[in-house]
Amino acid sequence: MLLLANVPYLKIAPLLLVATATSWLIFKTWLYLRQKNEKQNRLTELVNQILPQTQCGKCGYAGCRPYAFAITQGEAINKCPPGGEATINWLADLLNQSPEPLNLEHGNVKPYETAIIREAECIGCTKCIDVCPVDAIIGGPKLMHTVVQQECTGCELCMEPCPVDCIDMIPLVSYYAVGRLSSTDLLNQRCRGEYRRQRYEYHNYRLDKAPDKSLGQGGSTQVQTEQQEPNGVQPFSRVKARKEIAAAVARVQARRRQPPDNGRHTLENE
Repeated sequence: MLLLANVPYLKIAPLLLVATATSWLIFKTWLYLRQKNEKQNRLTELVNQILPQTQCGKCGYAGCRPYAFAITQGEAINKCPPGGEATINWLADLLNQSPEPLNLEHGNVKPYETAIIREAECIGCTKCIDVCPVDAIIGGPKLMHTVVQQECTGCELCMEPCPVDCIDMIPLVSYYAVGRLSSTDLLNQRCRGEYRRQRYEYHNYRLDKAPDKSLGQGGSTQVQTEQQEPNGVQPFSRVKARKEIAAAVARVQARRRQPPDNGRHTLENE
């Protein structure tokens, strides 16, 4: 027995046993967290498929998927005005919760709406194009803009930045879904939401990919690019946008204060 005690591997056996037990515990913890994360992602995707995918932010989150993730973490399910009562009931069935009335602090239920631009009043500032989450507005700088109504989600995000208030929301239908939707209505809402989600993801992909053109070209490239752009379009700047909006609003207000015959009188004097 004394001879066996002098064998090296018998001395390190306790250390090997502790190391094995620690490795096994780490592996089991990693496996548990991975399975929990996968389950969380699957539930988030199921909740996200139910939401209307307008990306309006009325719920207080920056899009439908962040709100879907928050719901899986215990957030209330009644903060989506575009979804209304039907979406609340659908979420309640999925999460085994009792449905609650819509929280009116986030807005009231409306019929499906789409944005429309009064094109004669549009000044081509592109502010509405920048905020549209699904690229449903087409146009260019100092050119007339228009809304592709088939692509518009009715998020109303384009109305606030418009400096001349030339955007209106018009209802597509005169009713909104209440109660529990039929299987056909659920399928149509899911297909419509899936299409909107794909356009929103492509919108984000386009924005993430656009700045990559100037990466790795040195610090002076930005200045050189700004000087060489033939059409005068510069990268988006919040400070510059605020100045442009203020100038546009001032021009519109000045035109509104101007008497109708003032311009004709000036021309006659000249």
